[in-house]
Amino acid sequence: MLHLIALAIVQGITEFLPVGSHAHVYLLGSVVTDPIDPGTFVLINVGTVLAVVVYFRTEMLQAIVGSYQLATGRNTDSSRLAMRMFLGWIPAVAIGAAILVLGRQLSSDMSLVWLAWAMVGFGLLLFLAD
Repeated sequence: MLHLIALAIVQGITEFLPVGSHAHVYLLGSVVTDPIDPGTFVLINVGTVLAVVVYFRTEMLQAIVGSYQLATGRNTDSSRLAMRMFLGWIPAVAIGAAILVLGRQLSSDMSLVWLAWAMVGFGLLLFLAD
């Protein structure tokens, strides 16, 4: 039970920081003695998604309305928000797909090493961006 509480705390702290919470939860899960069921990771992420939906409910509704307005050709703040969200989605999907393909090429023995180097690399990118 304590390892579940630790996983939830790590997820909650790292999710809204500019770092990968999944990587931290995975690292913590690799050092605890009890095996962590993959369903636990799913439940932790479902809780995070629900928290994000509740927190950003106004903006999400505005983007949904903006999508309709964009489809009907109206230029409003909501339609511009929907367009910016769509344009931001394109590189995120492309980069995610590239990482997925690259990650599948690595062996499972290298997964923690890959994760560590990815965290260092993204940390450096965040440092440079700041």
